[in-house]
Amino acid sequence: MSDRPARKINHKPLGAEEVESSFLLSSSELRHLAINNGYKTWQPSIRSTGLRSSELTHRTLGQGPSSRIAEQYLLASRLARGDVRVQVSTRPYFSDEGLRTVSLIGQEDAHPDDVIPLPIPRTIDAGLGETIMGRRSRRSFESEAISLQQLTDIIGHSLAETGRARVELSSGDEVQFPLYAAANGGGLRPLDAYVLPLRVEGLCPVVHRYDKRRHALIRTPNAADATKIVDTCISPPDQEHMSRSSVVFILAGRPWRSMRKYGARGLRFLFVEAGHIAALMELAASALNLGAVECGSLCDDEVHDLLGIDGLFETYIHSVIVGRNIS
Repeated sequence: MSDRPARKINHKPLGAEEVESSFLLSSSELRHLAINNGYKTWQPSIRSTGLRSSELTHRTLGQGPSSRIAEQYLLASRLARGDVRVQVSTRPYFSDEGLRTVSLIGQEDAHPDDVIPLPIPRTIDAGLGETIMGRRSRRSFESEAISLQQLTDIIGHSLAETGRARVELSSGDEVQFPLYAAANGGGLRPLDAYVLPLRVEGLCPVVHRYDKRRHALIRTPNAADATKIVDTCISPPDQEHMSRSSVVFILAGRPWRSMRKYGARGLRFLFVEAGHIAALMELAASALNLGAVECGSLCDDEVHDLLGIDGLFETYIHSVIVGRNIS
């Protein structure tokens, strides 16, 4: 094919119309377009840059060795066929001793004065399809309290036990495992939920931990002021929404409870469980005509200090805000 005289080419990515008409261009023009559509702007060396934005990190991936922790984690947590480590690490959990130990997870002591029993959750009478299709992230709240029963209903449909499974051991004995609406890898339940009631009838605004076995709230040892969760938020709009909400749920994980069995992949399971629980909370709130939104703008270490956890063996994972919708 003979080349026609060169004409000015617009240096921008091809859109649908341009792709459709590209066969009208000469071979040299097509080569010119290919080069320019693969064009990448020059960037300074990331190793000589003090403030490294996420965009800069992405643009300089080809510059040589650099700290790419997220990508390294994706590689480290891959499952490969025939990985002997998986068999060696998981086998003990299926022994009688392992099954007994896992069945006891969550049976922690608490001072009776710190235990606040919750009402029995009601079954929310709402159509599943309608609730799913109607779910929205609601951020504008009335600064009004929700009832203790409404709080319990949300907990009951996202965090509470939904049944028991009986497992017979090789010795002939039997152990019971609690069942939950949210799936968790290996039944290890590495997530705890902290309940921060800002405006809940009958509850003081202090930090509580939800006890799945007792279906109760446990005041944390430091009994920190729950309203201080607002100060951990770095986004002014989110801070405003949170300050007007009724309750904040903080999901905190114990990674090694899962990673001891599944290795780095266990951390993936923890994140999946957190997302599952958060989605159930939002659906339950929506079915109760309450607003809910997930929040990712809290400063981790400040949350750790507020909850009284170390940030390593137990660490902040996610948060959900619930309140009364502005009518």
